[in-house]
Amino acid sequence: MSMTPSSPRGRSIQITALGTVALTIAVLFLILYMPLRWIILNNFTRIETERVQTDIERVRNALDNTLMNVARTTRDYAHWDDTFDYTASADPAYTEGNLDASAFDSLQMDLIIIFDAGGTPLFAQYLSDGALVPVQPEFLRDYGATLQRLPSSTSSITGVVRYAGSPLLIASYPVLNTAEDSPQQGTMVMGRQLNAANLQRIKQTTQLNLDLYSIDASDVPADVASARSQLSAANRAVINPLSSEQIAGYTSFADINGRDTFVVRLIEPRTIFDRAQTALSYTSLALLGTGLILAIVVAVVLRWLVLRRLIQIDSEMEAITAHPEPSARLPISGNDEITRLSTTINTMLDAIVVANSERQQADRDRQQLQNSIIEMQRESLARLSVPLIPITDTVVVMPLIGEIDQSRSERIMNTLLAGINSQRARIAILDITGLEIIDIQVALLIKRLGRAAQLVGAKVALTGMRSEVAQMLLDLEITLENIPTYSTLQQGIRAALAQSSSQLEGSGLRR
Repeated sequence: MSMTPSSPRGRSIQITALGTVALTIAVLFLILYMPLRWIILNNFTRIETERVQTDIERVRNALDNTLMNVARTTRDYAHWDDTFDYTASADPAYTEGNLDASAFDSLQMDLIIIFDAGGTPLFAQYLSDGALVPVQPEFLRDYGATLQRLPSSTSSITGVVRYAGSPLLIASYPVLNTAEDSPQQGTMVMGRQLNAANLQRIKQTTQLNLDLYSIDASDVPADVASARSQLSAANRAVINPLSSEQIAGYTSFADINGRDTFVVRLIEPRTIFDRAQTALSYTSLALLGTGLILAIVVAVVLRWLVLRRLIQIDSEMEAITAHPEPSARLPISGNDEITRLSTTINTMLDAIVVANSERQQADRDRQQLQNSIIEMQRESLARLSVPLIPITDTVVVMPLIGEIDQSRSERIMNTLLAGINSQRARIAILDITGLEIIDIQVALLIKRLGRAAQLVGAKVALTGMRSEVAQMLLDLEITLENIPTYSTLQQGIRAALAQSSSQLEGSGLRR
């Protein structure tokens, strides 16, 4: 059956070739995709981290700006003649007229402390729920000495402190007259609580989603607790992705004594990461599209230039080899590798035909020689299987051995008669000692031999007669008229030699 391009074998070639092309394209896709993915995600992640780092700096700058406002207000009150006079006289009219609850509210201050030149607090009030209450003694104990550590009239202290467990933006300036040419007369301290309202203003200013957590609070989210353990004096900013949709930045603030006070967390949508994923998707689609187009082009070119012709060669070869003596050959067209393959196949077919012809001729010659040898061997075996041995000029002996079939019976008859004539024998001794089986056919053959010998003027004697042979002849009721028998060949030969000088008479040899 000839094979067409749609046969299973043709399809297997195409499937293998197209599978190889597809696998190659897939491997190339992975080789290109993995480094591109790493480059895109790495670069976009770096940009995302830089953006969060910038926003952390914006948060710190916003807090610094708020702190600068606190410092500006504190400096204005500290460098004022009325404050300068108050530190010397401690006149309550100053505080009643300038530092009541409404003044705290208008100044957006939550804490105001005035120390005299000796470090004694003349005024220390905190705004709590719209009313002024004395400043906590532990606050004065923890921060009082630090806030008054102003070595010159131009010195100042700004920073963060903790008050009642919450962060407080604070500023401390020396008390001077309005002209700022007097000696230091005390210390003025003002602080603004970083509460929800103030934090909301910073959120509005920065347009960032901010949360504030105490550095030692226990009820904080897990991500804040993890970031808090990573923050240190040398590392004031930590950036961690929360999910594929959000990323968080963390920064810590130390108080004026150098102790960490609170942590600010800002959460942003991962728009840059989303863009990276989009870019990666487009890149993947572009690579897949390019690979698909390349695979289609390669498959078409491969099928048209290679597979189609290979399948045609395979189909024609199957038709050629279907004949025992193929005479057809592949068509030759073009001058490429497949054409040279067809030429090589045709040359091979020619060589096969020549080799087959030589082999067949050699087989015929070998068969003829074998037949000749067999014929020669058959003739030799025939002569050896029926030997005729002359004892004297008138006596010959024919030993019968093995089994006797129809063809051998005829050969024995021919050999005996031919020997009697050629030897001019008068007595032929048949020795049956070597016969394996003596049946009725053998007995009849012996009788025929006796009659045939008489017709050519000779007598037949039988030697090697055994008791079981004699019993078999009696059972078969076969008589051997005029054929004397002897038990051994030696007896038969002696009797034949004794009688060879006289002419046989009557029944022949005497026993």
